[in-house]
Amino acid sequence: LSNIATVHAEQSEWRYAISRYNEALEIQMEQFGEDDQEVANTLTNLGTMNFRFGNLPLALKSYKQAWRMRQNIFGSAHIHVSDALLNVALVHEHMGNIARAESCYANALRAAKNSVGDQHLKVALLKNSLANICLHTGKEELALKFFSDVWTIYKINGLDDEHDLVKIVSRNIADIRFKNQDDLAGVLTAFYDVLRFFSQMRASAFSLDDPGVDTFLKNVGQANANFTMAVC
Repeated sequence: LSNIATVHAEQSEWRYAISRYNEALEIQMEQFGEDDQEVANTLTNLGTMNFRFGNLPLALKSYKQAWRMRQNIFGSAHIHVSDALLNVALVHEHMGNIARAESCYANALRAAKNSVGDQHLKVALLKNSLANICLHTGKEELALKFFSDVWTIYKINGLDDEHDLVKIVSRNIADIRFKNQDDLAGVLTAFYDVLRFFSQMRASAFSLDDPGVDTFLKNVGQANANFTMAVC
């Protein structure tokens, strides 16, 4: 049943996938009990289907059950527990429960660091998520620290300067520094580097109709003007 559900999911047939996963879950719970990895995996898949189908409360319920099971199986300091908490955090964020999302991201980060160390790419993913939460809650200094940590982890893991992820986090760092009027020369260099990359290498993702792109271009222009005024 899980395999059939996966086929439905691959075809974006969320309703049928959810039904099959629920049937599989009922059978697995009878066979293996509540603290079993396969049951936790099915709960995670069920949560993902509900998330994609727009049933956020049901997605949250499944993700929370999977998290508790994985914590019982592996203990709190395990990457599987971190992954489960990340799912819970994502749903909270989409539901507008920002404080709960931030707490879950922080706990997921702690579990990931204890499991795979400080320099793993999953740690970068979680720090990036926390940075975005901080941006939306007005904690820009903390966001800048998280983004800077993310950039460092990317470089340690061998991502070069032309990698999409490096460019995106470089832009985020430059955006905050621009807002704080910090190191205008460096900010302007970063802006033009990101502009060159996305206009040439990722042109399809660089639409002038995108409000984020429009804001970015305005920041480039303002940074250029501010830098010119500072030099003069």
